[in-house]
Amino acid sequence: MSGLLATLAHTLETTLPVFAMVFIGIGLRRIGWIDQNFVSTASALVFKATLPTLVFLSIIRADLTTAFN
Repeated sequence: MSGLLATLAHTLETTLPVFAMVFIGIGLRRIGWIDQNFVSTASALVFKATLPTLVFLSIIRADLTTAFN
C-alpha cells in the first residue's frame, strides 16, 4: 500500500504545478490581466528561447556514456 501512496504522491508532485499554472492563467485571462497579445508573446518566448535553452542544458548535463550504452 505504501508503494501506491508513494506513486500517487510522486504523480501529484509532478502534475499539480502544471495544472496550477493552467488554472492561474485561465483566471488571469478571465479577470483581464492578460490578453491574447500577452499569450502570443509568452508562447513565442517559451518555444523560441527558454525551451531550446532547457533542452541544451539537459544535453550538456547528460551522462552520454550511459546514453550510448
